[in-house]
Amino acid sequence: MAASRDEILGALAATRAAPDPIPGFAGEPVHFEDPVAAFREALAAAGGSLATFTGRADLDHALASAEPGAVVLAGGPAVAESGAVWWVPRSEAERSAAFLAERVILVVAREQLVDHLHAAYQQIDPAVAHYGCFMAGPSKTADIEQALVIGAHGPRALDVFLREDPK
Repeated sequence: MAASRDEILGALAATRAAPDPIPGFAGEPVHFEDPVAAFREALAAAGGSLATFTGRADLDHALASAEPGAVVLAGGPAVAESGAVWWVPRSEAERSAAFLAERVILVVAREQLVDHLHAAYQQIDPAVAHYGCFMAGPSKTADIEQALVIGAHGPRALDVFLREDPK
């Protein structure tokens, strides 16, 4: 039995080709005159919402006023082109809560808003955590009859709070 197994695995290994390298980006990256407006539009298209805050007091008030059960997460970088925010859980409990909550609020510093995904990748260090994901809007799925369900695999609502600290 072990010989058959080794023979099959050996045959598979012999036919496995090295993966092609990920191609570089040769085009001209997108640039937005108003990245906050572009981010707001892209996030809204995905079903999310954006609120902006100048100063810590307004942000703290909004967080204190958030609906009960909302999960607040630190996110960034945020991508204006797609409305997505990179998030790395700080604990297993936070990771679970992000997908079980009805509403997720991602708090992002304004200086972490970038125009395009390539700029976001330059800010992400994959060695920092074993898991991370881009979030853009609430969870959505549709079945073969095209019945859209919001919140089936994650939150029903996603809000981004963009914090701009006064200089």
